[in-house]
Amino acid sequence: MSVVNATPSSQNFFASDSGYENLIASFGDLDKASVICEMESVQKLEIKDLVDCVKNGDWFPEQSKMHRTTIIALRALNEGSLSLEQLATMHILDAAYSSLICQRVMYAVEFDVDDSGEEVKYVNSMEAPIRRSVPVRKYTYKQMGYSERVNSNKFPTYSKFLKPILQRYFSLNEEGWKSFCEKMEKTPLSERYFTVIPTFAHGCWSGIVARIQSLGLCLFQEIDFLHSHCETGELLRQKIAVVPSFSMFQAFIDCACESNNSSKVTLIPTYGFLEEGKYVQYKRKRQIPVSLYFPRKEFGRAYNPSFSEFRFTLDGWDQEGIFAAVIHDINHAFEETKYSDTFSNFRYWLAEIVKGHPDGIFNRGKVSVYENLVDADFDYSVNNVGDLLYSSSVIRKMTPELKGYIIRALVDHATFLKDSYGISKDDLREEDQILFDKILRESTA
Repeated sequence: MSVVNATPSSQNFFASDSGYENLIASFGDLDKASVICEMESVQKLEIKDLVDCVKNGDWFPEQSKMHRTTIIALRALNEGSLSLEQLATMHILDAAYSSLICQRVMYAVEFDVDDSGEEVKYVNSMEAPIRRSVPVRKYTYKQMGYSERVNSNKFPTYSKFLKPILQRYFSLNEEGWKSFCEKMEKTPLSERYFTVIPTFAHGCWSGIVARIQSLGLCLFQEIDFLHSHCETGELLRQKIAVVPSFSMFQAFIDCACESNNSSKVTLIPTYGFLEEGKYVQYKRKRQIPVSLYFPRKEFGRAYNPSFSEFRFTLDGWDQEGIFAAVIHDINHAFEETKYSDTFSNFRYWLAEIVKGHPDGIFNRGKVSVYENLVDADFDYSVNNVGDLLYSSSVIRKMTPELKGYIIRALVDHATFLKDSYGISKDDLREEDQILFDKILRESTA
């Protein structure tokens, strides 16, 4: 009899609560069968050693062993001795270790506007030297932005250092920080630790993360950390990348929902990227897939940037790594917190309409209008259909043909839109109201 719940029944606790089934289902059929077969070989002592290490906060990724470690962790998750959050945190730390230590790439990003008014992006990247020794540290979630040797009275002009690192990283106000701390106190002890890794003083380790940082104020920024010289006491600044636990990311999203008075948005760990239909199904339920990297067993494929499962395109940004994918997905979850259920459901309805027109799915090497609508990728918050059609990320890809196609759909489904989403012609901008009336007259002539 199998010791692994490969296809749990509806009565099995883990099928609905542990997240194991979602993770296993995110594999292709061949990979899923192989993983389940490997899980059969896991020994009880392997599970105990890993679970003890994780729960004590002592676990750190070793890439040469990460495939087997993941198999053991999945078995532990399936049996209930390791939580989904703890397994996801292992993968997040592994991704950060890979991107920030083992295979460091520095990005320089420039933007220009061509003669036609189109934004042009120039991305230059270069491999950064691998450091032989990198001081990786773990701190509890309340850690301030300076080491224990620093006398905080010596830097009155550096008030930002008097705030905890995570409060700065997530751009939380005092009320939000209090709520975040309350949520963290309800998590397992191992989830209350985050990791810091020294990073570039200038430049960024990811092109798309640099873009997210530029749009999100302090959100997800690298943080200045203060040290004190061991002899002189001189204050020394160090730029650090913050690697939160999975539970910290979820607590941040929960705080954003509270701040925006929106319904809950849930992070769902998956291996790799889901196919489009499944992805949209999750998003309709305000569940945001977070893509984790499953290290291949084959020596030549694991952590190899030559393969698409390790480096890939994210929203038009090429050659992005596995830690950038995590931050990208968390940012999409954050964007989702800004919208009500009603407005989000309208977005998905409109996305399906747009999908029926070639200009709606043509991305010209970037992100299509359809993808903008599904991911709420608008460059800034929009609160009505009028703003949505003129947001900067949509308008630059909006052709007259696509605009007419959308307005015609609004005309044809006017009663449904009013009853379901409270949307009418009055929500459009003036020029689109004129087009709406023109199409309505033609359709009733």
